[in-house]
Amino acid sequence: MSIPPWRASQANYANNQNAYSVVTPRTTVSRPAYGLGSHNVNTHMGSNMMATPAPATTTTTEWPDAVKKFVTRCFAEVRPEDRSTMEGQLKDVITQAYNHNTTWSIDWNQQSLPILLQRRFERESQSQLPTQLASLSIPVSASGPLSKKRGRSFEIASPNDTNHDTNKNQNNNKNKKSKTKSKKDKQSAFRGNDAEIFSSEKQEQRRKRFETNRPTNIYDINDADPDSPFIGRSTTLEKRYLRLTSAPDPANVRPLHILKQTLDLLKRKWKEEQNYAYICDQFKSMRQDLTVQHISNEFTIAVYEIHARIALEKGDLGEYNQCQTQLKTLYANKDLESYGHPLEFLAYRILYMVHTQNHAEIAELMIQMNYEDDLLTRGENEGSDSKLTDAQRARRYHKTNPAIQHALQVQTAVSTNNYHKLFKLYNDAPNMGGYVMDSFIDRERVSALTFMSRAYRPELPLSFVIDTLTFEDMQEGCEFLEKYDVAKFVIKKELSSQSTSEGESQPENTVACSYYLDTKNAYPYLEVAKRNVFKKVDIKGQI
Repeated sequence: MSIPPWRASQANYANNQNAYSVVTPRTTVSRPAYGLGSHNVNTHMGSNMMATPAPATTTTTEWPDAVKKFVTRCFAEVRPEDRSTMEGQLKDVITQAYNHNTTWSIDWNQQSLPILLQRRFERESQSQLPTQLASLSIPVSASGPLSKKRGRSFEIASPNDTNHDTNKNQNNNKNKKSKTKSKKDKQSAFRGNDAEIFSSEKQEQRRKRFETNRPTNIYDINDADPDSPFIGRSTTLEKRYLRLTSAPDPANVRPLHILKQTLDLLKRKWKEEQNYAYICDQFKSMRQDLTVQHISNEFTIAVYEIHARIALEKGDLGEYNQCQTQLKTLYANKDLESYGHPLEFLAYRILYMVHTQNHAEIAELMIQMNYEDDLLTRGENEGSDSKLTDAQRARRYHKTNPAIQHALQVQTAVSTNNYHKLFKLYNDAPNMGGYVMDSFIDRERVSALTFMSRAYRPELPLSFVIDTLTFEDMQEGCEFLEKYDVAKFVIKKELSSQSTSEGESQPENTVACSYYLDTKNAYPYLEVAKRNVFKKVDIKGQI
């Protein structure tokens, strides 16, 4: 059997002793220079081998000695628990220097890593703290009771704590021995004038001075209870609100009598200037001063009620709701049940829950109000509350309070889609209930207009829409339609001129016209707007 030609050619090539050149083995990493011999080998190996790329040149990167020392210093200084973090930071620093070709220009002796700087700062802070405390303390005898007390109070853990007891015992033994020595020997036991400092007369003077002039800045920090009430000492009437990040300083807190003057000033400024940003900031500062001093009385209720009313007037529901939440707690205090206006703000709370569509909470609140009213009625029938005046009954009974009844009627009108009654209640809202209803009245107007567009086809007079939705004027109604993208469906119709009762016609240049809402084409847009406005309401600080 004959060998195929392609196998025969390979066999001849394998047996060819001149297919390669003997060369000396390579002993360096540098690229060898190829000569004629290697060129001939490539020629014999064919075109496929000719296409093989030459091996890449291997280069060795030389690093400065300062970099090597920097790496060694980092590994020697790092803690075991910080090693992984340090290695990542070290890699980033060296890689960045290499990419920017600055490895030779950087002063590596001055370089460090963030984790090492942080630990170094912590060590320095701990080492300086005993010195700072010692500078504040008064040197007294080691055998005195005050010295032992301060030592326990400011004892700081350090690597030398294991020798603390031994050194203390040695010092006590030396002091006992020194009592038997003469005055000259005592002076020689200390350096310089230290003996004068520790003389009995000086010790007594220092001990008395220590008792009278106690360093309150140290003991106030450690012994003060942040939850214990205190009385502020500031006399500043106006103060900006700043969120507390540490224990309050009595020097920056206004006492109750100063806060009362501040309230009078703010009420006067609000009437004159109407600067809500300033007033809100000042009231928040007052509330903070009341809180840190644990003041809960009729004045506290007055501050929160006034701030809540101002917030409602400006439509700031978030700030109002914070005040309402605190007022709920204050009204629940039996010692304060005769102060403030709990039923008025309960009505606001019901309207607010209508705004947030919190129907479950409204149902629970109605059950609670009925239960409390039943208890009051039962008490009066049994004679226990027979001495209540009409004003007291109006204050305690929910059923007889106009604001509560108005809020409950609003809730019923909204739940039954009775928009005619709802808009009538909106115009007749007592107290500041209308401001709370402003938060959801546009939502109910969209719902009402959707019902009207579905019921009345193909068009409605625009004046009828304005009157039904209780807009103040045509301009306000047109802005509402523009807001919900249905103003483009308002059409204008010209009316023919009519003669007057005396038979005189109108001037020829006078054209009577009327505006209508194309309800058929506006209905799909109103359905989309209704879905958007009835999304779940969530306000920060919600009750």
